[in-house]
Amino acid sequence: VADDTGDFGTTLNMTVASTTSTRTIFNVAYVYPQLTSRSLQASYRVTLPGGGVTYCYPNGTFGAFNAAALDAGLLGAFTVDNLVSAHVGFDDVDATIEEGQTITAEFWLTVPGLSDRLTTGAVSAEQSSLVQVRHQLINSTTSAVIETATPTFDTAVPVADFYHGFTIALSPAATGDYLSRFQVSVDGGVTWTAFQDDDLFEVISTVPPVPTGYSGPSTVWINEFHYSDNLTDGNEFIELAGPAGMSLAGWQITLINGTTTPTAATTYTSTAASALPAALSGTLGSGDVGFASVTFNTDGIQNGNNDGFALSDPQGNVVQVLSYEGALTVSTSATANLAGLTSRDVVVSQNDTVAENSSLQLQGTGCRYENFSWVAVSGANTKGVINTSQTFSCPAATTLARPCTADAQCGTGQWCSTVTNYRYCAPRLFSGQAHQMDFAFIPAGTNLQGTPAAVDDERPFTSVISRNYFVSRTEVTQGQWRAVSGGTNPSCFQTTTGTSCTTSNANDNGPVENVDWYSAVAFANALSVSEGLSACYTLRNCTDPTNGWKDGQHSGCTFLAPGTVFEGPSCNGYRLLTESEWERAARAGTTTAYFWGTSTTSSVVNLYTTYILNSGSRTSAVATRQPNLFGLFDTSGNATEWVWDTYLAAYPTGSSTDYVGPTQDNSKVRRSSAFNASLGRTADRTSNGSISRFNYTGLRIARVAP
Repeated sequence: VADDTGDFGTTLNMTVASTTSTRTIFNVAYVYPQLTSRSLQASYRVTLPGGGVTYCYPNGTFGAFNAAALDAGLLGAFTVDNLVSAHVGFDDVDATIEEGQTITAEFWLTVPGLSDRLTTGAVSAEQSSLVQVRHQLINSTTSAVIETATPTFDTAVPVADFYHGFTIALSPAATGDYLSRFQVSVDGGVTWTAFQDDDLFEVISTVPPVPTGYSGPSTVWINEFHYSDNLTDGNEFIELAGPAGMSLAGWQITLINGTTTPTAATTYTSTAASALPAALSGTLGSGDVGFASVTFNTDGIQNGNNDGFALSDPQGNVVQVLSYEGALTVSTSATANLAGLTSRDVVVSQNDTVAENSSLQLQGTGCRYENFSWVAVSGANTKGVINTSQTFSCPAATTLARPCTADAQCGTGQWCSTVTNYRYCAPRLFSGQAHQMDFAFIPAGTNLQGTPAAVDDERPFTSVISRNYFVSRTEVTQGQWRAVSGGTNPSCFQTTTGTSCTTSNANDNGPVENVDWYSAVAFANALSVSEGLSACYTLRNCTDPTNGWKDGQHSGCTFLAPGTVFEGPSCNGYRLLTESEWERAARAGTTTAYFWGTSTTSSVVNLYTTYILNSGSRTSAVATRQPNLFGLFDTSGNATEWVWDTYLAAYPTGSSTDYVGPTQDNSKVRRSSAFNASLGRTADRTSNGSISRFNYTGLRIARVAP
């Protein structure tokens, strides 16, 4: 043992107890009253048979001499406090993950200089094997332990680092703070240090609120049910319909009782409430629709007023909340995904005298829930088969917007959207090419547009979109623009790196930019014509109507009223989104400032948006960030997007259906934010003249669903 001057205070010689031992532990006590306030160092040398001598210095320093210091193992090759550093969990503290997401994190422990010590013999492989780590993941609010593991270190990695990988799946309701912590043993697990806190991260909610009375659209829907009769409530059932063969794994029916308090209805269980069949079976009609029914025991479904049930998908998203004999609102203390939701009353009902084989069922023609109407049928239920006067048929000319589970169920130039709960046949242009353009299905509905309590141009109003529509999943790319324009590319960033404008045409996956508003609408017209659809716009007095738009600067077009003529949202061709359509699509059911929630932590924001702090002063390739819940990429950041509307400083008041604003062209709205701007909220609005061009402004296109 030496003091901090390097002088040896004491040297003791010890003999290995047995030559057959795999290891020998020496317990040595030193007493140096005169050095109790000094820093000491334990070192040793080994004399091998034959006289070989090796000097080793493990740097096991400790302060004031006391029993606790010795007990901590400071004489040995490893010291928990001085030689071992560790890290558990994520690379970034305060990382955020989405709820329901399975995350894989990594533990690593580093012993500084371990490789050198093994090489010189200072530390044996056997001694290194005595190091153990115990890891815990806990809910830092409730202190509940999520995972405890004592990993076996991976010997394939560099010897200086030990790794433990762990995977955890957090439930949709598991919002809150989580803490990763660890403890270390240097004697093979005999004694352990106290747990040491490491990484803290947050689970945020990313499941959007379900609109009041929500009842579709969905791939699966409630098609028929029976809840009351004049006998003993026999043969009560709920039937589901959807694409034939679709798996029902994870789907759930929840029964709701609102008879006593319709404004605070409670959920109740039934022995068959979640016992759904494995899949929808059967192939009926041109829509290839399958059925599955769930039978409930006697009195399984409540017969009173204001009762109902909910249908949820495997991710816990509520697809339908239906009721009979009056509407209900689920109690706020109910299951998180149902709390506070209001039902949609089916209007028709049953009484206590109807025959046991009666039902309430959907009738009409179509291939989606919203195509049908509820009808009461007495004495002739059709459980598990097509309903009376129900025909499954999508429009004869197209399979667009029909429910699907695979691309093969869709027509040419279409794909089956992979977005959970919105699996419909949607357009796919330039199929199989590098610049393929996929569209997402956006359901009609109502949402608040703007910012609550805002007093500027974001003062909110209730926006009603009456038609389902399709939206391109990405901003129009340079490759897509060149495919329609015949090779012309107006963009500044035509290479994948660098911040200077070029003419290289080597960035087909980058968003097209540097286009004025007239060129954007002309592109949409040209795309429509190339697909055999109607052009949705009539431009006036443009210098070169056929080719003038291709370079992004469509000169001569008249912007004074009446300006460009728009055929309206019902036009069957491709077009710019209206501002209301854009905000509904970008929000994807959310009401928060950003479509991912409220977090502004960089580790969260970087998952979803390209903006001034992470862009490198240029656009990035489309679809490199995570999409919103409708499957749309870059609705925040990368490039702003021209929409149809002329800018007004105030939205309409109250409620407006399919709002499109005035027709004159002098100042047009741009939505989203850009790579050179601060973090953009979903409600942000900007505007510029219709002939303006910027290297941060492009477009996204839409088409009405049949």
